Amino acid sequence: MSHTLLCTGEVLWDVLPTGRFLGGAPLNVAAHAARFGARAQLFSSVGNDEPGRAALERMRALGVDTRLVAVDPRLPTGQALATLDAGGSASYAFTTPCAWDGLAASADVLGAAHAADVVIHGTLAKRATASRTALCGVVAAARAHVYDPNLRTPHDDAEVALAGLNGAYLVKLNAEEATRFSQWLHVPDHHPALAQALRERYGVQRLCITLGGAGAWFGAEGLSFSAAGPQVQVADTVGAGDAFLAMLTVSLLQGVLPVAALARALRLGALVASRRGAVPDYAVAELEA
Repeated sequence: MSHTLLCTGEVLWDVLPTGRFLGGAPLNVAAHAARFGARAQLFSSVGNDEPGRAALERMRALGVDTRLVAVDPRLPTGQALATLDAGGSASYAFTTPCAWDGLAASADVLGAAHAADVVIHGTLAKRATASRTALCGVVAAARAHVYDPNLRTPHDDAEVALAGLNGAYLVKLNAEEATRFSQWLHVPDHHPALAQALRERYGVQRLCITLGGAGAWFGAEGLSFSAAGPQVQVADTVGAGDAFLAMLTVSLLQGVLPVAALARALRLGALVASRRGAVPDYAVAELEA
């Protein structure tokens, strides 16, 4: 059975030394989920400009449902100037303001949130008051939500980040984010301790922490384990975490056991890291290879 994911937040062009690539964590998750049979909807906004028109065309080609992507007549399409370090890890400088800073939750958007199996959200598109209000309303309307904070300096306010945890079906953090959340919550920087705090204080059902080349850790009530991912030659890490989240979410919704879901997610994340851009071309069969 196909499941519906409503991915919410930013759409932008990643401007890398090797070229311009369409990205934004919500779009990346939607594009990868669509390849594996999910109905992937996107709630976002682009500008009435060439990058916006190109973004819509590319999103549709990727199989993403763009009916909830607004075209802003005033603000430009988002852009992130990315720089890569020697290991292929990216850092970003975001244009501001841009189209996804002006999100508004219409009745259609709220209806889609309630109808979806999960709503996926983060923090970056909550940097502006209007978008933060809209996205909080969408999450409140959801039957279940998946939270990937995706903290980006300087848009990494602790109050905003912690508020997104409430009642999450799944929270995905990287190792650095896990340390920051542990500090904010005054708990030991230890995965089980953080998972317990999130469960007891915020009702978080599942926590997954990605560990780069070392794999990932997964914890739910009465269950925790870690797994290593395949070793690959990294081209860049742009979008690898988003691909990981897409596969993990889709697999869990399909009823796949967490240990197998995590293994699938690690394989897809490694495959994407071995290629340029957040949503590189690949065949589904390559995941097994």
